Amino acid sequence: MSTLKKLAIVALSVVTIVSTSGAASAVTLSELQGLSRDELLSLLTQLLAGGTTTTTGGTSSVACTFTRNMYPGVSGADVKCLQQYLNGAGYTISTSGAGAPGSESEYYGTKTQAAVKKWQDAMGLSYGSWGGYFGPSSRAKFSQVATGGTTTGGGAVIVVPSGTGLVVQTASDSPAKRTLGTGTAFNPVLKVQFAAGSSDVSITNVVLNKSGFVANTNVSGIDVVDAKGVRHGNVVTAVNADNTVNIPFSTPIVVKAGTSETLTFRMNLAGGDYSGTISLSLASVTSNASSVSASFPIAGVAMDVVNGGNSLASTTLDVLTSTGSSTLNIDAASLQEITKFRIQETSSNEAVYLHSMTLYNYGNADDTDYKDVTLEAQDGTVLAVAQPSGQWTVFNLSSNPYKIDKGQTKDFTVKAKLVDGATKTLRLTVYNDYDLDLRGATTGISVIPAAGASVDSSFPIGEGANLQTFGSGSVSLSRASDSPSSSVAPGASGVSLAKFIARPTGESYELRKVSFYIASTGKALTGTVYVKINGATVYSAAASTFTSDSTADTVTLSSYTTLTAATDNTIEIVTDIQSSATSSSSYQVKSFDLVQAKRLITGDIVDPTSSTGIDGYSLSVSSGALAITTLVQPPAGSVVAGTVNYELARFTLNASAGGENVKVSKITITHNGSSTVDTNLGNYKLFVDVDGDGLFSDESAQATTASTDSFTSEDGADDTLAFNLQTQLEVETSKPLTLSLRADVKSGAVTAETHRFNVAESVTAIGKGTGNTVTPTYAGTGQTQTLVGAGQMTLSLLSGSGKSPSTSQVKVVGTDEVVFAFKVTSQYESMKTRALRITATSTTSLTTSTLSNIRLYDGDPASSGKLVDTKQQFDWCNTSYCYVDFTSDVDIFGVGEGGNGPITTTGKEVYVKAKINDLSNLPKWGDNFGFSIAATTHVSSTGVSSASTTITITGTPTASGYTNVAPAYVKIEKVNVPDTTPGTGAGITVARFKVTNMSGSIPVYLSTSTFQFTQNGSATTTMHVTGTSTFKILASAQNGGETDTSGWNSGVGYYAARGTTGASTTISFTTSTNATSGITPTEAKVDANSHRYLTIQTTVVSATNDTYQLAVSALGNILFNVFESDIGLSGNYNGTSGGDVDTTDLITSLYVDGTPVSDMVTAGGS
Repeated sequence: MSTLKKLAIVALSVVTIVSTSGAASAVTLSELQGLSRDELLSLLTQLLAGGTTTTTGGTSSVACTFTRNMYPGVSGADVKCLQQYLNGAGYTISTSGAGAPGSESEYYGTKTQAAVKKWQDAMGLSYGSWGGYFGPSSRAKFSQVATGGTTTGGGAVIVVPSGTGLVVQTASDSPAKRTLGTGTAFNPVLKVQFAAGSSDVSITNVVLNKSGFVANTNVSGIDVVDAKGVRHGNVVTAVNADNTVNIPFSTPIVVKAGTSETLTFRMNLAGGDYSGTISLSLASVTSNASSVSASFPIAGVAMDVVNGGNSLASTTLDVLTSTGSSTLNIDAASLQEITKFRIQETSSNEAVYLHSMTLYNYGNADDTDYKDVTLEAQDGTVLAVAQPSGQWTVFNLSSNPYKIDKGQTKDFTVKAKLVDGATKTLRLTVYNDYDLDLRGATTGISVIPAAGASVDSSFPIGEGANLQTFGSGSVSLSRASDSPSSSVAPGASGVSLAKFIARPTGESYELRKVSFYIASTGKALTGTVYVKINGATVYSAAASTFTSDSTADTVTLSSYTTLTAATDNTIEIVTDIQSSATSSSSYQVKSFDLVQAKRLITGDIVDPTSSTGIDGYSLSVSSGALAITTLVQPPAGSVVAGTVNYELARFTLNASAGGENVKVSKITITHNGSSTVDTNLGNYKLFVDVDGDGLFSDESAQATTASTDSFTSEDGADDTLAFNLQTQLEVETSKPLTLSLRADVKSGAVTAETHRFNVAESVTAIGKGTGNTVTPTYAGTGQTQTLVGAGQMTLSLLSGSGKSPSTSQVKVVGTDEVVFAFKVTSQYESMKTRALRITATSTTSLTTSTLSNIRLYDGDPASSGKLVDTKQQFDWCNTSYCYVDFTSDVDIFGVGEGGNGPITTTGKEVYVKAKINDLSNLPKWGDNFGFSIAATTHVSSTGVSSASTTITITGTPTASGYTNVAPAYVKIEKVNVPDTTPGTGAGITVARFKVTNMSGSIPVYLSTSTFQFTQNGSATTTMHVTGTSTFKILASAQNGGETDTSGWNSGVGYYAARGTTGASTTISFTTSTNATSGITPTEAKVDANSHRYLTIQTTVVSATNDTYQLAVSALGNILFNVFESDIGLSGNYNGTSGGDVDTTDLITSLYVDGTPVSDMVTAGGS
């Protein structure tokens, strides 16, 4: 049969099935003609299986769960779900026919492949040659993208509808079938998922159907909660006769566009002995969606119901009347008892936990009238604190539920703080049985409490007991914490004499009358007195009204003012102070009281306070005051001739003791000292620290109306110089001023003469507000400044890491680092340095070729130090020392030389850096050097101010450590001994060391001429055997292990020199016939990058508790040699010109680096 005929038959079959199945609206003949053979076969298979998809408004309610790879040619419901998702997400399979929105099929064809590929591109997926294949990467991306807000708890994905529709379906994690007990609450029986399209959807009502064989009367409550556990709508406590339950939402449930929300429907079952089955189904949804896609009713599974009383907890709730009904005073700061409840577990089946309690106020108090509602256990423990909202207060104990053991009774007290609301009432009740969340400790099931029947036999519990009435209001009156207490200034206006706080509780008051008087001394008040409440004037009268006698005057306010409840209301007495008032005047508000007010809720007129009146503070009048102090800054010192702008004295001007700011127009400086003040000093200037930063360099000198270049009556005693200021200085009462007196020291100043300055007289000042003359007080005598002919210089050593070495060290050829550092500090003036000699001394020998590239730095070269000079080698050498000279025509450290400038009184750090010559420059191996400034004459400086070259210099800084030069770096270090408390027999190990040749290519040979250790232990007498060597040293083979001792003398080792025993602090292995002098070259050799372990043992018996601690106490105690031929030399260099030309000589006496100390070993110890 031809392919064309086969396709025609398939198409005819499809048309026939489609027309008979009622699916004609889903596909047309023309659309079928557009399908491929495979797509037609797939559609035929689907139709024969009876598979259809219910859709409304172009949306699908199918939930997608993808668990396999999908590709062209596969079929299944998951393919259709994928097509629905792609169409809804904008990746259209087809605009018409099979695969179009609303006509999705279960066949994965080329059109589906193309749509998947578009989606993969948009998601940024890499697919190589597998474009359009829906595999693991696509499934993972789908879960990430499609589940954002649209996933059920079970992980299924709901297809978000296009347009403004709503899809409703059973959630994948809707509760499964289980058994419910009677008398239980909050049982989830159905979970439904709602998905919104392109717009938010507001759900305003749902209708449920109740099914099963449990009577409607046994259903005591049905409610709805969202995914966060928030209840929506009220708890419906009765099922309609037609088995329906209608739950409206006054506040709609909003499903945001493109997301989903789940709602859980819960059921409460009344207590009792009954059983059966029960279920809920969602019958309808009311919303603003343009269309709803759902298969109503959406049913939950049928739950079995059994008598819960046989295994679950049973509880009762009752109110206790011991609190009683009463009138409570309003007190926002204190808790007051409102009511009590009693909860009892009656079945003894299991304990229960109290998770929450909701209270309803049957009184008329607003939620702002009380606060901090507290639930306390019967032992006084606070279980929860909550704030009322409307008529409801909810205690949430879920983070720490309260346990009521089986068979126990627990009482709970409810307290609150009463804030406002005179005459209002508060009666807190448990309105519904489901307002108490009690859960079984074993089962975790919420149980419904029954009414306790002792007081209330039905809910609400507490509606007839413990009614609390808020008492009428009261007012507290107190002096304000910021009521004025400091002095007042003459002529000041709007002065607050006193401030009081009136705080009503319970209700607001309308204040009508107050009383007070003003006690005064000295100058009486003559202006107007004002009474202000919260900043507004409510009364004013002549001051004489309140000052004529010492009796409080009652006045009626010109405007009645409301004192707001629960608020601090400020009452202030304000007036003006006469400008003629003096320091003998004072004023005080006395016996202030609130005399009459109307309570705005109670409506009566009362005396609001029971006090006899409250006093303000006594305020004295303080005119301007000024205290001038000459400080001890700058300290006594010396200054050289030629110094410019030198600080001679410092003063403070303080007006804080007065009642107003002070203006100063003239300051007179007094001089005491040598009579030649004007010969030595000139160009006097006064600076003010205006910005208060303690500096004067950023301030300008005060301008004066007359010359300030010379003192009057120059005789050395009480000479004066007046600064008549062009602009007055204002000294604030809250901010003292600091002044600095400066002058130039003339070049011809006389050495050794002294000068001292202070302010002691003739300062002109007035009060800023009153204009009254202010007479200052004076203190301080100033500090003596002595003239010297020239500055001085001090040199000191800088040692440590990166500076002068503090201990001797070993450095290999080619090392380039700091070899010397010192600090130079000037006194009295800055210094320019014209010459500096640096000396290097040696304990061995030294040549000009030992070091090269010797550099002088102004500052640390490791940070911001500046290079100022370089010498390629020492200028001169003999065998014991060398030196290098640095010179300049102006200043070695000057800016022109690359430095930071002259040496100042704060000092300058100087660093010398040099390179130890490498093999190509043939340094003399075994040289060492230590740097210093050997004499003060090796520094030549000139004073910047004095221009003097006769500078007193102290200090000769000398590095305490020597640097030893070696062609290879070899080190010795401590290794832990195997046992620090061995026995006493001969052969115990008392020390172990490791010698490592760290050079890259040069073998070395341990020297036998110096090979000794210091014994710091106590073994003396027992280890001193005349003529006997009591120690021996063993070595490992090259690169052997710690315990290897086979390297020397076939494992026997070598003995210490006779006589160098425990009786001596030095143990030498260099002189005995069987000592290390017998080591062969092969044994002494340590190849490059290799090591040997050295082990020292005793050869005789130790006394019990003898101790051993061996150390290399100094560099030079362990030496090594190097053959010239091993370092590539064609001849040796022994410090003589030319040297010889053989390559067999040894370079000897090279230092092994390190001064290790071994472990302390105790013979026979424990």
